[in-house]
Amino acid sequence: MNASEDRVSMAEIGRLAEVKPAAVSNWRRRSTDFPEPASTTGGEQFAVGDVAAWLDGRRIPKNALKAGESAGTTYGERLRRNLDSAGTAVPWQPKTPKTPVRTPRDFFLELWRELDGYRGYLTAPFYRDLVLGLLYLRVRDTSRWRELVAASSGGDPHRIRDMLAQAVSDHRLVLPDLVDLVRLDSHGEVTGLNNIIRLLDQVQAQDTMNSSGNGAHQLFESLLEQLATTDRSYGEFYTPDAVVRTMLELVEPHSGEKVHDPCCGVGSLLTGTVKFVRRNDGDASDPSISGHALAETSRKLAAMSLSVLGTDADLGDGPVHALRDAPEGGHGFDVIVSNPPFNMKSWSRTDTSDDPRWHYGTPPDSNANFAWLQHSLARLAPGGRAAVLMGNGATFHGGRNREIRAAMIEDGAVEAIIALPPQLFHSTGIPVSIWLLKRPTGRNREEVLLVDATGMGRMVERTRCALDDEDIERIGSIHREFRKSSSISAPGFCRAVPLSEIREREYLLNPRSYLGDPAATVEPSEVRTAAREHRRNLAELASRLSEIDAEVEQQLGRKSSWTPLVDSTSPTWERVPLGEVCDVLAGPSGEVLRALESHAEGIPLLAPKNIHHNRVIDTEVDRVESKNIEKKLTRYRLSPGDVLCVRTGEPGRPALIGEEHAGSLFSTACFRLRPKEAVLTGPYLTYWLGTPPAREWISRNTLGATVPSLNARMLRSMPVALPPLRVQEAIEEVLGSLDDKIALHEEIGRITAELRDSLAALLGSATFPLLE
Repeated sequence: MNASEDRVSMAEIGRLAEVKPAAVSNWRRRSTDFPEPASTTGGEQFAVGDVAAWLDGRRIPKNALKAGESAGTTYGERLRRNLDSAGTAVPWQPKTPKTPVRTPRDFFLELWRELDGYRGYLTAPFYRDLVLGLLYLRVRDTSRWRELVAASSGGDPHRIRDMLAQAVSDHRLVLPDLVDLVRLDSHGEVTGLNNIIRLLDQVQAQDTMNSSGNGAHQLFESLLEQLATTDRSYGEFYTPDAVVRTMLELVEPHSGEKVHDPCCGVGSLLTGTVKFVRRNDGDASDPSISGHALAETSRKLAAMSLSVLGTDADLGDGPVHALRDAPEGGHGFDVIVSNPPFNMKSWSRTDTSDDPRWHYGTPPDSNANFAWLQHSLARLAPGGRAAVLMGNGATFHGGRNREIRAAMIEDGAVEAIIALPPQLFHSTGIPVSIWLLKRPTGRNREEVLLVDATGMGRMVERTRCALDDEDIERIGSIHREFRKSSSISAPGFCRAVPLSEIREREYLLNPRSYLGDPAATVEPSEVRTAAREHRRNLAELASRLSEIDAEVEQQLGRKSSWTPLVDSTSPTWERVPLGEVCDVLAGPSGEVLRALESHAEGIPLLAPKNIHHNRVIDTEVDRVESKNIEKKLTRYRLSPGDVLCVRTGEPGRPALIGEEHAGSLFSTACFRLRPKEAVLTGPYLTYWLGTPPAREWISRNTLGATVPSLNARMLRSMPVALPPLRVQEAIEEVLGSLDDKIALHEEIGRITAELRDSLAALLGSATFPLLE
């Protein structure tokens, strides 16, 4: 070191920080705030004070600590210690910002509040691709970005469109199509685009918000997560961060290993892998990353995310269905992590019985779960390990699935099953488990680790749970302990279950079946009381059913009710766009709803789960504190005669709002349809949405492959057959009586099931008082 000028070279930084030269190169490449050279004469030289201050923000990983260094020690402290030993003292010089530093999360929240206001101008997939694609260009193509900003400031949408077209061409393996001539025609759409560019231009100051230099990727991931929340059709490809970290804690990838995801979605597990290795292996080289995606859109989003993170990855040049046409030679991976679609049907095009991947049995075409599990095993290198997320059904399904599961267990391919809490995902509440797999070696343990983590986590939103750091660490430490010992057991939480016991249970792998508490004691007197109440309710319902049966027969037998529907002399019903006769309003954004506090006695918040057979059902209704309902939510209050319509999942499924649900709010996943009373009634619109022409139109105009969604602008263009009001009212009378009968039969079925279950609960206590 040139002590007189306090300068150090790249090689000297590595020696003083006790890391390899490649690590210093990685620091500089990945971190936009790495100090600039103070001198280039005779080679690059850096001011040692600047380097030490920068290294003060980088903690040394636990596995890289030297003797005498405690957890939390930074590379800056190590560098100073080594300089002191050489007789050169450098004081601690933290970088004091001139203004308060915002975290990436702070900036994201500010950005999202403004971006969310422009969703109405763009359909959800295009909005998603546009925002994330522009952020990618902001980070990876700064010269083109400056030109885009200039064009936006000049108010030239045609030039912006041309520039986006050229950007897509130049980055065709990464960028989605950012150009849509129709969606940039209106003034509102152009204004929205200009504002998005202006907002994302602020990212420049955020790229250096923390010492790891990944502020831009944190913003990218925050947008991915938020878009998964607001667009369920997108959420199916996104794996929540807590699930990602749990899976990686179990397989523990390392620098230089080959890591693969055969169904990578938007790359959540792959980017998580890179960050896990960087965090735990210091600044060694990244792992070798590869993957396949089922859809081109998700492949490009994954490629953008990995690129913004600053790592190289091989995701191919197009979508790949790994079960059907994965390239040959894709073997020898040290680690496989994946979250494939659960229970995928019709996954094979031809007879695959001779496929070498199906070592444990040919999976049924009706369910791909064990195809994904066996595919992952077949692609592992000797000693390799895999973590695959599955719906809980894979742990207990019978038939061919049970046969394959049994063969995998007997061969030692299944190391552990970790049952996770429900409601971890944005797009589904289905309970899931992590399958830890390993390449069998011939010397396999005669037991499987079963962990019941369903009671872990905390509710971070009304309908979504997340695992805390302590939860993830506990799951990981249990697995590490299992690898060292065969006697691991924590009552009600985990247990190393012998194969002999699993065989006795016919290869059931549901952890709760092995760890659950004994059934609670049932008091016979309480059952008798409940049974009497159920029988009384059933008698009342039977009386009501007789009345409704008479009403149905009367309606179906009235000629006047049918004449307007079948009279060939009646004029043809006019067909008009729904938007002309009805106000269509999409539900408030997810961010607005998450800001509301839950309250048991608050205002109902109706969601698709509450829509059934054209009516709102009152089971599992979420409620929010009324004092939080601000003026901006007033327009989202429902009125009698409104029609609540599903927006995502099963678009078009309707429910008529009655007096009992007036004033309720509705969720992001719903539309409120408010008919113009002079020409259209709510009941008629409800029934029209269930007709074959309406269902077929909705099916053709929905977006999203697995979780369909519909946007408001498209729904307003749906044609509606519009008969005279008197005909609409006649239709309501006929079909309404049938709806009443359906609802009553369901109520009878529900109470009958409760009666049966309450009596059956006595069987565990070896008594049945009705027979005594």
